[in-house]
Amino acid sequence: HTACTPSHSLLVYYACCRLLSGRANLPPAAEMQSGIDAYYKRLQHDGIDLRYAHMMGDDQWRYNDWLAQAAGPDVKGLPSWRLAMYASAGANKRAYPDGYRDR
Repeated sequence: HTACTPSHSLLVYYACCRLLSGRANLPPAAEMQSGIDAYYKRLQHDGIDLRYAHMMGDDQWRYNDWLAQAAGPDVKGLPSWRLAMYASAGANKRAYPDGYRDR
């Protein structure tokens, strides 16, 4: 029942429980490719090498919302405290890069 991260949990629910059972469908291939192309274009515009595309930063929250919505109306998105915890942990990590795990 547990996944590595909240994003993985939503992704597993969407892919395994909904797509494979036929209760949800992938968007059309052209729509998915268009989204990928737009994301890559934005990364390049921002000077981010595409090898870092998996490091979504704040984009992960929109992706999580999309996964929950795509999985169906009975799948809840992530609670707001997750974003607050992520922001707090990130600030702590930047403030104390050598000892943030101990704080």
